Amino acid sequence: MSGEKIRAFGKTFEYSSDPIDPELLAEAEAAFARGNALRAQARAQGESSGEEEPERFHDDMVGTEYEEWYRRTRAERANRDR
Repeated sequence: MSGEKIRAFGKTFEYSSDPIDPELLAEAEAAFARGNALRAQARAQGESSGEEEPERFHDDMVGTEYEEWYRRTRAERANRDR
């Protein structure tokens, strides 16, 4: 089957409606499970990889045009809630 297109947010996205090979899907799921198990084990032992994730991976507003407003609003709320 051919890919289908969706237009959203001013961009065109194309995806395939072809079924995913079950073996490939199982392999990918197993790889994710191994990675998640390793991370959980490291966290349980209090280990750090030394490469902490940047703040932008934890907060959707960081790195956008709304960052300054967002930080100011959060600071105002924190001060108000004290």
